[in-house]
Amino acid sequence: MMNARVGADALIDSRPSGLRTSGGRRLALMALLAAVLIVAALTLYIWQRFQVIELGYKVDRFKTERETLVRMNNNLRIEAASLKSLDRVERIAARQIGLKPVERGRFVLVKVVPGAGAPEQEPGATAVALASPGVRGKGRS
Repeated sequence: MMNARVGADALIDSRPSGLRTSGGRRLALMALLAAVLIVAALTLYIWQRFQVIELGYKVDRFKTERETLVRMNNNLRIEAASLKSLDRVERIAARQIGLKPVERGRFVLVKVVPGAGAPEQEPGATAVALASPGVRGKGRS
């Protein structure tokens, strides 16, 4: 029977020599831990690179959007300036509302008297008032 036991011990001892001792197990665990850390570091690096690429695409999209918005803003400023044009306002007033330019001598400059029911203004300011048909004054155009 002893022969069988020796044969079983021989099979057990046929394992690789590094795994026979507790130092060998520690070395295997350290190698496994190192491999896990390397894989984690590579995964982190690859994820970081993808994030940089994605942010680059976002920056390009925002630059394009900003250029479009600046162009639209400039166009709107030009349109606003043309809509505020005095010639345009006078043309609309004449055609659509039926207003006519004030004739010379049809308005007079008057001094504002504080407390006379006029809106609050600086003393000595002047205002424009339409003259009644029979009133003559200094007209300016």
